[in-house]
Amino acid sequence: MIAPATSPCARCTEGCCREYLVTVTGLDVYRIARGLGLAPLQFAVVVPRVREYVEGFRLGPGDERFQLALDKQHDGWCVFWMPFGETSGRCGIYAHRPQVCRTYPATLVDGEVARRDDVLCPAGSWGPGSALAGSAWRRRAERQFAELELDAIVNRRWNDAAAAPEPPDAVDAYLSWMLGVYAALDADPAAPLAFEAPDRGVLAALARVLEDRPPA
Repeated sequence: MIAPATSPCARCTEGCCREYLVTVTGLDVYRIARGLGLAPLQFAVVVPRVREYVEGFRLGPGDERFQLALDKQHDGWCVFWMPFGETSGRCGIYAHRPQVCRTYPATLVDGEVARRDDVLCPAGSWGPGSALAGSAWRRRAERQFAELELDAIVNRRWNDAAAAPEPPDAVDAYLSWMLGVYAALDADPAAPLAFEAPDRGVLAALARVLEDRPPA
């Protein structure tokens, strides 16, 4: 955990947990569902693909792609936001929070850790000497990119299936299959999910799982 003294987040009231639509990977959903004992649709929603470079998943025979995102409370805050008074609060699933939340506001640009262009952080935050320059943020950013790569591989296998289920059963079918894939990968002793980059062992194990568990 980053010390509050070096993290602007400790004093920030900009409300990133309210303003952003937090898109998540299948692995994020698997971890949250397993860690909290929740069904995915108790905390996640299906949304049209936000960014074209994301593989996304099909829910029918057409080309439209979708992503998963954390649901919102009625006032716009993240479904897992726990308010403390009117101006402060905390993440209610901090130990299980999505990788994008762990990495925010960092990203990788040409292999170097940098602050994202779309952040809500006040001017001057995360400048020279801040925690963003530390090795922990590099590990988090590398992990995020690795998980996005795994998500793309899993979704590509679903999308390449001969026939995608028709709504309304398509969402349930996708979630059931996707959770099964990550559960099988998690159980494979050759591919623990505590990686920073998807090495050959992880990718080979995922290939075996996808071979053994084709979309129905």
